[in-house]
Amino acid sequence: MFNSESKKFSNPVVPQIMHKNKIGNLTGATYLNSCHECYASSSKGWLLIFGNTLYPKPFEEGELDNSKIFRNAVRVSPVSIGCCTTTDGRVRILYWLKNYNLASITSISFHLVPKFKHQDAHVFYTPKSYEDRICECEYKDMVEEIEALFREDLPTDATLKRNPFFVNDFFVATTDSNTYAIDFINDKCVPLFLIADDYVSAIEIHDEFPYIIVGYANSRLLMINYNKNELVNNTVLPVTTESTEDLSISCIKYSAESRHLVCGKENGEIWVLEPILLAPKTNGLFRPTKNKVVKIKFSTNTTQFAYYDTARTVVLFTYDVESSEWIFRGKIRSHYDDINDIMFMPSDKSSTLYTISNDRHMVEYNNEIIDDEEEFGILTRERIEQTASPMNFLYWFESSEATNRKFENTTFSFIHKIKFLYHTTKIPRIVVLAPAFGCFKNQLIRKMKVVDFVLSPDGKYIFTFGVDDHCVFKWEIKPKAVELMHLLGGKELEPFYCLIEGGKNGWLFQEIKDLFYYMQILQQENIDLPRRVSDNISLSELPDLLENMMIDIKYRNYNESGKINEEVNFIDFVKLFCNHKPAYGYSKERVEKAFTILEEHAGHSSGDGINRGGIYEIFNNYRVGGTEETDFLPEEINFETLYEQILGIDMNRTQIMEGIHDDIPKDEDESD
Repeated sequence: MFNSESKKFSNPVVPQIMHKNKIGNLTGATYLNSCHECYASSSKGWLLIFGNTLYPKPFEEGELDNSKIFRNAVRVSPVSIGCCTTTDGRVRILYWLKNYNLASITSISFHLVPKFKHQDAHVFYTPKSYEDRICECEYKDMVEEIEALFREDLPTDATLKRNPFFVNDFFVATTDSNTYAIDFINDKCVPLFLIADDYVSAIEIHDEFPYIIVGYANSRLLMINYNKNELVNNTVLPVTTESTEDLSISCIKYSAESRHLVCGKENGEIWVLEPILLAPKTNGLFRPTKNKVVKIKFSTNTTQFAYYDTARTVVLFTYDVESSEWIFRGKIRSHYDDINDIMFMPSDKSSTLYTISNDRHMVEYNNEIIDDEEEFGILTRERIEQTASPMNFLYWFESSEATNRKFENTTFSFIHKIKFLYHTTKIPRIVVLAPAFGCFKNQLIRKMKVVDFVLSPDGKYIFTFGVDDHCVFKWEIKPKAVELMHLLGGKELEPFYCLIEGGKNGWLFQEIKDLFYYMQILQQENIDLPRRVSDNISLSELPDLLENMMIDIKYRNYNESGKINEEVNFIDFVKLFCNHKPAYGYSKERVEKAFTILEEHAGHSSGDGINRGGIYEIFNNYRVGGTEETDFLPEEINFETLYEQILGIDMNRTQIMEGIHDDIPKDEDESD
């Protein structure tokens, strides 16, 4: 507890409460103005009174403290009834509001600047409010307004005198995640927000109008104008006779220009709806599978849509222009592991369907050539990664004015990595460490895990919802903040120092410097006189272990200039290292697993180790460079020798780092 006068912390005095099991847990507490007592609410509908003494004590200025004792507990309302009760300072009931059909009330909030009655005169005043404080000693006379109010038929309190009773309008929040405004004079309860009778399970944005569609777990769909915060449409999808369970809406998707609207459910149902009315279309219900619909995608010309479910099934539909109906064309299981993303990529004819999965393959389908004779199936299947699992991908198009050519790239995101691939050859072009793993960590904006988000077409707002969340959050986007963070990051290598262990003055950065200078020396030895000093090194000087980095820098500017880079400077060299290195490094378990594989190739059992000759044969068989000299290696090599002596890893430091990253999945690999 902090004392604002002495500016010191002190241990709070916790009063002893009688009959705790009957009263329940404390849910909130408050003080009253010019009063020694304080009050607390409980989870079982009780109101507890605490004071300095066991009897009511007149208020005396300057004698207030937090040393309270439990005095009494009054049952004001059953917990199962949504009823508002007003009491006086002695917890005597003055008035109550009921018959609103509300769920259990969790909190009540009044205006921060309430009207009050002066002690010396029957005149009501309203304190003047400021930005930095609520009340001041200057008051505004509200006599005329209050007299006009009292001329109306005001409610009366529960005392024998039946005095007129009046309180400001206030707000109540209930356990079903709804908030209501209580109009005391007119005895009305107005819901502030829209229907939230179940948790949100899917959201989608209209392309042309400021509408957001919210899907709930009870099959309810709401269309809301997010500029005016008004309800546009409300519907509940019918319950079919085939399945009365798993009614939750799992996915909603608009086509380009919002011409079509498709909704998927947990039980595998696909509903084709009216884009604005949200009503199911005739013959608009399909159920190709009985598994949860995960993601729906439309083709670029909106004549096809496809989705995948939790059972790794890919389903395709085509649009019949003559009958204005969607037709089911087929389904296939093309991956042996969970599918992570689905997309239509533009092509010469229309668009081609692709999927990626945890099996590290990208599958291309024959959706463009499908007809009555050709069934839906796989066209090509390529492995795009060796160790990392692609999480999602998108189609990125760029053109070069210098070369008058157009290039198509596909972006894949892995664990903290983004990889750019050429669309036709699937050859990696650039590997970038994701911004979320930089010096500026992502901030916690919600207590619960974010399930999905959508962006408004004008780029001004972003909408999110979490796990078992009854509401959708609306965030305003400020592009200037991104530009400011870019400026704060610094120039050249300043944003990359925090990605290197030890920073600018650490041992690792010095090692990178020494390596670059060493390759410069080697480059100078191969140059005939006269030699000239250069800040760059030839790409041929990069070790074979840095082959991926060499490909990256070699073709980095090829799209813009049409030329291949032959040299790299120190700044680009450090950037390459930060982007290509594993985000969390290699764990001891992963190194031990790799050494076990070497033991098996050498014909030894796990744990026996390898001799120097076995290492030489393995390197020769796999054509690893620099295998001519192995005399520096010990005669017998086991894992401890490799880990501590050859690699020179400090075991104590490794244990500390593994303790820091205990929350990182150890079975996940990263993109090399």
